[in-house]
Amino acid sequence: MVKKKYIVTFLLMLIACAALFLAACGNTEKQESGAEVGTYYNDDSGNEYLISLKEQGNVEFKVDGTDSVGTYQLDGKNLTITLDGRDEKIEAEYSERTIRLTFNEKELVFLEKIEYTVTFETDGGSSIDPVKVLNGKHVARPSEDPTKKNHEFIDWYTSKEGDTLFVFETVAITENTTVYAKWERLAERNTLTYDQTSAKTETPSCLVIEGETFVLEIPENPDTNDTVSVFMGWYTAKDGKGDRLTDGTGASFGVWEAKGDITVYAYFALPFTYAQLDDGTWAVSGNDETKSFTELNIPAYYEGKAVTKVGAFEGHVSVVRVSIPATVREISETAFNNSPLIEVFEVTEVEGVKAVYSAEKGVLYSDNGNTLVRYPIAKKDSDGMPETSFTVPSYVTKIAPYAFADIAKVAGGMNQPGTYYGTLTEITLPDNLVEIGDYAFCERQKMTSIHFGSPSASGVHLTIGKYAFAYIWITKDLDLPSNLIELQEGAFAGDSSAIHSMVLDGGEDELILPEGLRSIGAKAFENNVWITKVTIPSTVTSIGADAFANCSSYVWADADWNYLNRGGIKEIVFSSGSKLETIGDGAFSGINGITEVELPASLKYLGADAFSGCSTYSISYEPSYHLVYTGLTSITLHEGLQSIGDNAFSSCRALTEVNIPASVTSFGTGVFNGCSALTIEGISIPANSKVLSTDGHAVFDKEKTKLMLYPKANTATHYKVPDSVENIESYAFYGNDTLQTIDLPSGLKYIGEYAFAESSLKSVTIPEGITAIYSHTFYNTYDLEYVYIPASVTEIGEGAFDLAGLNQGISLRVEFAENSLLTTIGDEAFSNRKITSIDLPEGLLTIGNSAFSSNDFTKIVLPDGIYMIGDDAFRGCQNLETVTLPSDLRLLGLSPFGYCGSLKEIIISDNEYFKAIDGNLYSADGTKLIQYAIGKTDDAFAIPETVTEIGDDAFANALNLKTVTISENVTAVGNGVWSGKFVTEPSWGYLGTEVFVIDSQAFLNLFGRNTPTSMDAATTFYVREDLVIPESATYFTDALEKQETSDRDGYVKYIVKD
Repeated sequence: MVKKKYIVTFLLMLIACAALFLAACGNTEKQESGAEVGTYYNDDSGNEYLISLKEQGNVEFKVDGTDSVGTYQLDGKNLTITLDGRDEKIEAEYSERTIRLTFNEKELVFLEKIEYTVTFETDGGSSIDPVKVLNGKHVARPSEDPTKKNHEFIDWYTSKEGDTLFVFETVAITENTTVYAKWERLAERNTLTYDQTSAKTETPSCLVIEGETFVLEIPENPDTNDTVSVFMGWYTAKDGKGDRLTDGTGASFGVWEAKGDITVYAYFALPFTYAQLDDGTWAVSGNDETKSFTELNIPAYYEGKAVTKVGAFEGHVSVVRVSIPATVREISETAFNNSPLIEVFEVTEVEGVKAVYSAEKGVLYSDNGNTLVRYPIAKKDSDGMPETSFTVPSYVTKIAPYAFADIAKVAGGMNQPGTYYGTLTEITLPDNLVEIGDYAFCERQKMTSIHFGSPSASGVHLTIGKYAFAYIWITKDLDLPSNLIELQEGAFAGDSSAIHSMVLDGGEDELILPEGLRSIGAKAFENNVWITKVTIPSTVTSIGADAFANCSSYVWADADWNYLNRGGIKEIVFSSGSKLETIGDGAFSGINGITEVELPASLKYLGADAFSGCSTYSISYEPSYHLVYTGLTSITLHEGLQSIGDNAFSSCRALTEVNIPASVTSFGTGVFNGCSALTIEGISIPANSKVLSTDGHAVFDKEKTKLMLYPKANTATHYKVPDSVENIESYAFYGNDTLQTIDLPSGLKYIGEYAFAESSLKSVTIPEGITAIYSHTFYNTYDLEYVYIPASVTEIGEGAFDLAGLNQGISLRVEFAENSLLTTIGDEAFSNRKITSIDLPEGLLTIGNSAFSSNDFTKIVLPDGIYMIGDDAFRGCQNLETVTLPSDLRLLGLSPFGYCGSLKEIIISDNEYFKAIDGNLYSADGTKLIQYAIGKTDDAFAIPETVTEIGDDAFANALNLKTVTISENVTAVGNGVWSGKFVTEPSWGYLGTEVFVIDSQAFLNLFGRNTPTSMDAATTFYVREDLVIPESATYFTDALEKQETSDRDGYVKYIVKD
């Protein structure tokens, strides 16, 4: 019976607990005990109703005529009020310190009766006192708006950003609140006070407005004893320090930038730079102060001595008028270059001094008017308009250097892009002119017509100086005078783009030089593509270097974009009875329109490259794609010619016929290099030639010890070089695309640069006695399969076999003789080949940059003794799997094995400078990782803790790696470390890596310099959480997206953005 009673009691207790639990579960919002205590109000009806919840569950209730006390009970949101003497309970809802109930059939909301503070933030404006506002009420707009200097008040807003207007009439205050003033900035007005210790002014100050230009008063110098210094402008500090606000006229250099109310200081200084001459007089030149002047008044005296020389005033881009005193005896030739706004030169009288210079209508002269010294670039005509035509007075016999030059392009120097200011289009020169100085009319880009006079007196000879008419447009009327005897360097040169080039009168654009002309200077008509025919008068004895170079075909668009194909010089005529003796280097080079030339019998010296490159090409598809060359096909040389310079006719690809006179005693190298149409039959060599001979296949010197030319057009597949030959000259077999094998004589001692370049040789055995294979000797011999290098060769030069053996299926085999003396392999010597294996000789000391790059090696064993391997030496050898480095290696260039995609192991032992760990190459102390063997199959690699530096291309194209952990000790990373097939160095670039684990702050900092350009979209970065992403690491901000969570403890995770 007792047990049964206990069981019943126990069951009742369980039921009670369950009921309590269910009740708790049904009320999910718990109120903190006592938090509801307070007074709550409602005044919607105009009367204030109050409910006061007090401690210990007591309540005062003054609502709608009921004034009573009682108790309350709060259960979650359910508030039950029991009033004394009232049986009916009042059920209410309590939430967030608000009571909602229905009483006397009225729905009422009571807010807690407390006050909040509303603060007015004026952002530097006048202050507004904070106000107290009853909970739920609106705050009144301040009676006055705030004020702020140089600002206009807009309104009050809910945030500093001023995005949302604060509406006083509708916003209920339910917490402490700040409202923010929004302003619109007005132009600042500042007072500049004149410092009276540095200046005397009529007014004490001036008002300036932000964003507007201004003019300040021109003061008097307070130092009455200083009669030399002039006012240079107003500054923000004494003695010309601080910011310069105005020039010497008081005009500002720009608009006022608000600096507040400040004091400004006048600066008086010498406006020129003075240098005393040997005779005690002075030379004067400009300086930074004078560059702002609009009028340049050169002083007559300084410190009691005369100013006799005017030096450099170049770049005075503000000067309009120049006044020169009578004391001046010399004006520098370039004195006023790049001063484009000068309108007037004038000469002022000085008592007791006779002037050397004079001015007439703004133009400066000397020598009693015989020399025109300077024509002002911006000269105006009588109507005040820019002058377009000018007639040089008849008494002028000389035009001084730079007299009319428009080298006034502020953004460049001569023949460089810039702005041209001169408006002169036409000029008429006097009859008895004897000299036009250097650069006299240079760069007068708007000049279209030049009229030379006719000399009225015998013995009057004209010389046109260097670049006198260079880089100008002459579209009509260039009739050179009959008294012209000399054209100096660049006299009528155009620029290399042919934008500024002579355009001669008439449709044929013929240049007829006058009889009496004795010499044509270097570059005299260079780049003038509009000349189609030139006649060289019989009186000319010399034509200078590049005199007519590149007067060639040019496609040009006019102002209406009509394309004009000007053919350049198509005909060169030498007048009967020519006295021409010398044609300079490159004189007619690059003229692709001529087809035949007969040089005069008087010619003795034909310079290097004299007619080189006189050909052009078109594309033909009949019967298949090929190039058709046109241009110079034949040239006739006469007895009396003594010397033909190097490359005289090189790259004349249409040349088929030329004769070499017996009188020639000097014949240069590469004379017919690249003359692909020329056969041995097309070269006429007389039996009595003093310098040349032939065996019917090649051209030799007289004794046949030098092979000078094996024409490109020869069709034989085999050739035996005569036993007498000791030297094969540079370019001798260049470009021959039929010769496959060659027998070289045992007595051969020298093979020149490019001797067999771009030929079709398949096999070559170099004989003993050759000590060096020079630069590019076998360059681009695309069919070369075998080469034997004798023991006597000590050096293989730069690019000697570069690009050899590249035809499909050909692998170059290189055999070195036993006991080879080879010590040096030069830069790119065997680069870009298909060499699969090579046994380098013992005794080799150095391997140059890129020497074996991009070959097909699978294994390389470098002999001991090699102490230096250059940059990129084996770079890009994609099949290379193992490399054994020599124990004597001391110097290793950058990225020697970069992009060797199959490289699995680097071996080196007993070396003082380098070591290998797990097949990877390090410095001996382990601080630098030089090369990771990128062909390894490992998918993860942790950089050892000892490593502080990663070398160039160390991981480039390591496509198997998926995870790389960068030690926190890494502080330096080379270029292209992570680069691959889509990158521009320096970069991290593309590789198969999917995970980077970064523990190094220094490494992380490098992302501002080395940004991944093509990282796999699946790549993930884990950055140790204590590291800081620097602002410069734009890759992290622009390309990566930080993740909220990380699956690697202690690291922040980043992934590549979509």
